[in-house]
Amino acid sequence: MGAVCAALIAIVAMMIAVTAVGTSLIAETSGKEDKTIETTMPYETQIVGDSLPEGIDNPEAYHHYAYINPVNGVTLNSKQVYPLIYSTDLSRYRKYMDSDKPTDENSVVIGRVLARKANASVGSEIEFNGQKMTVTHIVDSEHYAGMIIYLPNSLFERFYGSTGNSFYYTDLPRKETEAYFDSKQILDREENRALYKNSASELLAGILIFCTIIMFATLFLTLKMFAVFINFIMWKLNLTRAFGMSFTEYAGSVYLQFASIFASAMAAVSVIFVPMSNYLTGKIFDNTDAYIPISCSAAFFIVSIAETVILIGWTAVGSYRKIVKKSIYEQYLETVTES
Repeated sequence: MGAVCAALIAIVAMMIAVTAVGTSLIAETSGKEDKTIETTMPYETQIVGDSLPEGIDNPEAYHHYAYINPVNGVTLNSKQVYPLIYSTDLSRYRKYMDSDKPTDENSVVIGRVLARKANASVGSEIEFNGQKMTVTHIVDSEHYAGMIIYLPNSLFERFYGSTGNSFYYTDLPRKETEAYFDSKQILDREENRALYKNSASELLAGILIFCTIIMFATLFLTLKMFAVFINFIMWKLNLTRAFGMSFTEYAGSVYLQFASIFASAMAAVSVIFVPMSNYLTGKIFDNTDAYIPISCSAAFFIVSIAETVILIGWTAVGSYRKIVKKSIYEQYLETVTES
């Protein structure tokens, strides 16, 4: 029976691992659309242009910024990389930064994907046009696929002067800006959302279908294997009592046995999950340049527990009805009769 127990632990561990990966991918990718909009469009409206027209109302509501994709790139952690460099209000990205350290006029914020590409971290040296600075923050931005550097205006002008593409950001709605700008110059968040519509919906659907198939296949295999296991237990128990157990007693024994199996499977997963998640995260990044970290979350535990409850309940009911409808004593009488 040791082989049966080991197989059951392996099956449940596989189910837990697939659940962990599936729920992690779903949770991470489902939030990417909002993150993309908020990091590529930190204000309500963007206006392409070098200057504001005369007579505009509330000129202080418009913030002038610029961006550049330097041909020679920048040197980050002694590696040549080619990011998009944006001047912007760094405080707008606070929720996606990896530390609570405040930003200032000397802050250099780099995207997580860029940091991973260059094996850089906070404190790494970065060089703009021969001027050396230090990375102060890393931001989980989807802007330019994460190959992005955010600078305050003062630093951007210091490194690149008036070069680059000029634009304005404002929190005013599009309708309030149309009187002063050509509609082709204006882009609001809703239009931006259409441009960056989450393309992961098919992936998510595939993951959900795959996880569902795995779950039911696991339930089926577990029931078949657990039938052998429980049948062995029931013979031992019934031989001592000569009568079948009540369903309550039987279910209690199933829950106890399965709890130990589930605990063993969780222990196995806890050992292998970290290297497995690092491997899968790296594989996704290397093949797509998308940083989608695979990690355990509250959703993973909720889904795993729900699947386990379903598995235990189904196994208990199914095995009780199909395996031990009759007591060992009754089965013995039938055997004697047939003889």
